[in-house]
Amino acid sequence: MPFLDLSFEWPVDDTGYSIVVHKPKPSKVRRATLLTGEPSAPHIVRKGGPLRNTRPLEFHSTLFMDFAYLDDTDDSCLRFANSFGYLGWFLDRKAADRLGPQGEPLSFWRNQIADMRQAVDAWQASPDAFFSNRELTITRLDASLVPIGGKPTLRIRPRSLMGAIRLQFAQAVASGLDIRTCDHCGKLFEIGGAGRTRKARFCSDRCRSDYHVAKRKVL
Repeated sequence: MPFLDLSFEWPVDDTGYSIVVHKPKPSKVRRATLLTGEPSAPHIVRKGGPLRNTRPLEFHSTLFMDFAYLDDTDDSCLRFANSFGYLGWFLDRKAADRLGPQGEPLSFWRNQIADMRQAVDAWQASPDAFFSNRELTITRLDASLVPIGGKPTLRIRPRSLMGAIRLQFAQAVASGLDIRTCDHCGKLFEIGGAGRTRKARFCSDRCRSDYHVAKRKVL
């Protein structure tokens, strides 16, 4: 049985991303309207700097929750893109960044945020009812056999960042990840295991400090 490698790498533009409103040529206005509902639509587009490979899941064990609870404004989507890159829409395997020059429509980001938020809310409300003995399709995966440390290793990876986020969520559901709402900011965070202790009430030291400062002011 070969070793299993589930590490996931994804390119991020070192110079960041911006929001661009594409203005299609007159001959393409009708087609753009059919696709997006308007002749021109805002897209998240990389600035064109050098690409840096990152491992977003390695240091963000609850990235799916961070994504699910973005407020879906332009600024929050852009901040997420600057940290983690494109979600992986309109994949172009010939492009170095796996996407064409058009980037990703913000409407797609908002739809994905809403879908993930709905799934996380349903899971948290009733973990047993969320799964309910039915098969849930998560994402497509690529599998390859690679040599690591002189040994054959089976590498399984999602095709996009959005696929990785969905896979991480599925792993949380399957493992029974225990999460809690921060008493200060209301953000969900992991407790127990590699996360904070089961008695933790805050998602970060800053939230704990801010909470007690605010409480003293009220008193």
